[in-house]
Amino acid sequence: MSQDNPARLTPKIGLSGLVFFGLSYMTIAVGMLIFGILSMKSDNTTAMVFVVATVIMLLTAMSYARLAVAYPVSGSVYTYARTLLGARVGFLSGWLLLLDYLFLPMVATYLGALYLHAQFTALPLWAWLIGLTMVVTAINIVGLKAADVVNKAFVTGSAVVVVIVMAIFTVHAAKSGHGSVAAPLWNGDTTVSGVAAAAAIAAYSFLGFDAITTLSEEAVDPRRNVPRALVLVVLVGGAVFTLVGYVLQIAIPVVDPSTADVAWYVALGRIAGSGVTDTLNVLLIVFSFSSAVAIQAGSSRLMYVMGRDGVLPKVFCGYLSRRFETPVLNILLIGAITLAGGAFDLAEATSLINFGAFAAFTIVNVCAIVHVRRSGATGRGAVVTGLLLPLAGVVANIYLMSQLSSLAKGLGIAWFGLGVVYLVWLTRGLRREPPQYSESEALAMA
Repeated sequence: MSQDNPARLTPKIGLSGLVFFGLSYMTIAVGMLIFGILSMKSDNTTAMVFVVATVIMLLTAMSYARLAVAYPVSGSVYTYARTLLGARVGFLSGWLLLLDYLFLPMVATYLGALYLHAQFTALPLWAWLIGLTMVVTAINIVGLKAADVVNKAFVTGSAVVVVIVMAIFTVHAAKSGHGSVAAPLWNGDTTVSGVAAAAAIAAYSFLGFDAITTLSEEAVDPRRNVPRALVLVVLVGGAVFTLVGYVLQIAIPVVDPSTADVAWYVALGRIAGSGVTDTLNVLLIVFSFSSAVAIQAGSSRLMYVMGRDGVLPKVFCGYLSRRFETPVLNILLIGAITLAGGAFDLAEATSLINFGAFAAFTIVNVCAIVHVRRSGATGRGAVVTGLLLPLAGVVANIYLMSQLSSLAKGLGIAWFGLGVVYLVWLTRGLRREPPQYSESEALAMA
């Protein structure tokens, strides 16, 4: 535990605070922003896509919950894997998770650029991407950080915009009487493979729910409240995403492939007019901007702690600017990766993140199984919750990983292979234990 973080010494966050924290990390608006590509992948059954994704994420959340009870300290998959599977597996799990941190800023910024370009078409998408990346990078280099109250206000504002958009679509669907009420869940064109491929992308909407485990040292009664919050966040988030997907699919039965990336914006423009639609779009982008800044800041600071502690190359990742007291080189590296987003479409960019997430979630489920076996727990309850459900989580996450794009799988496998080579070099041929970074401090900084 970091000695210079007094907030962690006094538990003060209750169950409701933990749930709000998890939901703010998940970003409620994401389900609406990626609706078009999910509809295309699933043959217009987006609601079913989110039902499947919710069930699979719930399996992983239950494994996180079991581990949070056993290890009520601030941590993540890195902590659990290092403790239960050994230092080398812990290192590789942290390495895979790093892939998420490197690409998350890219998708967050890309989404903003995508919708700005849809509204202000005079500038090409790549120009918006460069502009937003430069602003986000400059803010993080200087070290400006929004106050917590501002972040909460932006999260709330984003949710309000989503509610307004859903209300407009609901009224429109009720008046026009679009299609079958069951179609967003299953229709004549639906296939299991299509729903699974879309669910592999939809899982992006849930990323961040596990951040609740990083507050174990600040939570009131962490053995009780952290596990409950993990499950509640996935259930609440999944219900919201499913409802959003259902409403949008009813209002937009068939998505135009040429505008799939910005489907809700184009459809809303036809219903409510350009004035209302453009206003809501700009508000949503503004409210989401702080998220893009925070994601890049968190990623760069995690890399700094890993570099400072020798897990990543110290000369680069462990460098801290004397003038700004920020990890400038890490911020610039992440900014460069963010610019690469212009080379992908939205589905590919999202898939790049999900490979690392599915790998990490698989390891968490394996850790839950190992923990139960070591604890000696017996009985039907232990077999179901400590073996069968985590095993189902392992299978489900590996299956979703197999449904990602070839680019995502190829990059993910290459990244894992690079991690193995780096681990062998770092440990002098596996003769030494890999270095351990101060995760509680990294999580606090992130």
